[in-house]
Amino acid sequence: MTDIDALARVLRDRYGKSGVVGLSNTEVEEVRCDQSVAALPREWRRFLSLMGRRAGGLLFEDTDLFYPHILGIKREALDEFPSLRGRVARADDLVVVGTHSEREFYVIGGPHAAGSEVVLYIKGEEAPSYGWPSFTALLQDEVDRVIRAEADLGRSVDEDGKPESRLAKGFARWRQRGQL
Repeated sequence: MTDIDALARVLRDRYGKSGVVGLSNTEVEEVRCDQSVAALPREWRRFLSLMGRRAGGLLFEDTDLFYPHILGIKREALDEFPSLRGRVARADDLVVVGTHSEREFYVIGGPHAAGSEVVLYIKGEEAPSYGWPSFTALLQDEVDRVIRAEADLGRSVDEDGKPESRLAKGFARWRQRGQL
């Protein structure tokens, strides 16, 4: 089981099967073709198959990270960042996994990323401004934001001051089992 599988399971426990919806193999293939790559990064491909349409409370406010809104974002990113386009020797070196407010693009691969690292390009900046070691780390940041938001809404906290939401408990249970 991957971290993406564990995350999907916890989110399904919290939001139900209708709240966490993946893509069909045909839709994943459509995304691959749209990205003009020979293969999608394994972690992102797994995300798409398990949660590519909807991921419960992981809304990524003002961010297009879900199908069908992700179609065409690689072309947009390359149009917005001519310097990025000029540095990419082959289209297979880069996938654009999301966009925030049509000014920021989440990219795996390319000239500034190492392996499966996700980097954030912001319009008007030459190099990426932020990065995550993996797509799972990007998702974990969103999970942490959701947990903090629940705590701000008056949810109970444990003895360490950490939120005691069902989502937090679910993640804690999966981490204890070594599955997240």
